[in-house]
Amino acid sequence: MNTPKIRIQKLLAALLTLALGFGMTAHAENKPAPKAPTQTVVKPAPVKLVSLNAATLEELMTLPHVGPKTAALIVKNRPYADGQEFQDKVMGIGPKTWAALEKLVSFELPKPVAPVKPIPAKKK
Repeated sequence: MNTPKIRIQKLLAALLTLALGFGMTAHAENKPAPKAPTQTVVKPAPVKLVSLNAATLEELMTLPHVGPKTAALIVKNRPYADGQEFQDKVMGIGPKTWAALEKLVSFELPKPVAPVKPIPAKKK
């Protein structure tokens, strides 16, 4: 049941809504169109490839989908010549995981370390 008081309140609310709507529209029409934001091209930082044949457990765990267990398997089953051999030797590395890793890894072998000559013991 609409009493006269409720009808007046509804009418005032509708008029207020219309007035505010027209006021905002008129105000918006006076403003110039916003300029498109300038886009700066940000080049991604060069990615340092992680060698599957030389990386530490910690370095391997920075790769997507590689946790402690997978990193340990990678180290245990080294060396790898290519992606297919890597997938064959490491359980849990399939086509989807390899697709995520492919551009982040290399098969570079560890650099040989020159042998260290022992220091002669001092004579007493």
